[in-house]
Amino acid sequence: MQEQLLSRIAACETENKRLKRRLQLQNLGAIGTILLAIGGSAYANLEKVNEKLVTASLTVRELVVVDSNNVVRARVGGNIPPAVIDGKTLTRGGANNGVAGIMLYDRTGVERGGYVTFDQGDNVALTLDTQKKQQVFFGVGPTGTAALQLWEGDELLDLRADQNGARVTRTKAGTVSHQYPETSIKSGTCEYYRGGLRDEVPAGLSRPEVKKICERRFAAAACSPCLPPEK
Repeated sequence: MQEQLLSRIAACETENKRLKRRLQLQNLGAIGTILLAIGGSAYANLEKVNEKLVTASLTVRELVVVDSNNVVRARVGGNIPPAVIDGKTLTRGGANNGVAGIMLYDRTGVERGGYVTFDQGDNVALTLDTQKKQQVFFGVGPTGTAALQLWEGDELLDLRADQNGARVTRTKAGTVSHQYPETSIKSGTCEYYRGGLRDEVPAGLSRPEVKKICERRFAAAACSPCLPPEK
């Protein structure tokens, strides 16, 4: 009798162990199912987020890029703000500051150049600057005329092609010292100078201001007949 009782107890313990293993397996399966469901839902949500991040077209007035120190390093805008050089605010493109394009800034936030279009004159230009001033200018006008200018101190090297011809000009202290080939001023350019360069500066420039500009592009002997002193 005792042996039969012990045998039944052993059988019950064996069956109990089997039931525990089954329950454990079922629980693991349920947990796995739940995890798969959660993972699938997260993946689906991630796909939705990614779909939201991908935009075929984005319209903005300005896009500003900052670095890890929150310093502005690049700016894309339809109306670029004025330049600040040595604490002085300088307008671009006349009184309305009409300039659009891309500007770059160094790690200190100082403007170092850009690729822009000007509302006044409709010129497009690439500029490269030191931390103090413009050093390189490469520009093209709306109907022609191209110029590449490089500065160092009071010296300027100007490679230009316009209605007066293609030429290389070296200027020192605002006056032409060398030009190849030597170029005379055509009547159309002369009239433009006499008009105060109003296509680029609507308010117009004074005769002395225009003459200084002329003498950075042509020999003084060519500018004088075109721009005699006003009476």
